[in-house]
Amino acid sequence: MAEAEEERRRAERAARARERAERREARQGADPGARPDPTPAPRPEPRRAAKRPAASPSGGLSDAWARRIAAGLLAIGVLVAALAFFDLGPFSDPPTEEELATAAVERFYAAASAGDWEEFCGGLTEFARTQVETNISRLTGAESGDCVASLSMGGNSFEGLEIRIRDVNVVGNEARVETSVKLPDEPPELRSVLLVAEDGEWLVNDPG
Repeated sequence: MAEAEEERRRAERAARARERAERREARQGADPGARPDPTPAPRPEPRRAAKRPAASPSGGLSDAWARRIAAGLLAIGVLVAALAFFDLGPFSDPPTEEELATAAVERFYAAASAGDWEEFCGGLTEFARTQVETNISRLTGAESGDCVASLSMGGNSFEGLEIRIRDVNVVGNEARVETSVKLPDEPPELRSVLLVAEDGEWLVNDPG
């Protein structure tokens, strides 16, 4: 009896050992001799969410972000309006022929007021320069010289001259600029200045 009982206990211990071995093999996979790696697997890095504008309780943008966006749009709007007002950047327009003719008359009379006879004669057509030379020669009795030399012989009777543009009319390569010319201590005088475009430049053909 004692021997039979001892044999039964050995059989139970062997059965339990086989069960433990089978469970180990099932955990380790196909390689029954491999030992489990005690090193824990690395945990994945948590992804950081992109920073978003804070939301208001109602679900929209916060007041601070809304004010920033509005300020940026306002700055862009002011810049665009300034460029358009001053004809700059993509809003710049080439000057019209009326503007070019007006500028030529203003330069012409500004040169007369300053006694800049080279600029003054340079703003005249060849016909007008010849007229100036002939008229000065007739008035002074001196031999006719070129436009600049003829005007340089006397003083400047145009000093302090002021001009106001009243109207401009351009037809083809000819223009008429209506002006009001005033010398110091003299009443304003209305003059019609006739211009001709030569090689893209407006020149005075008759100062009026």
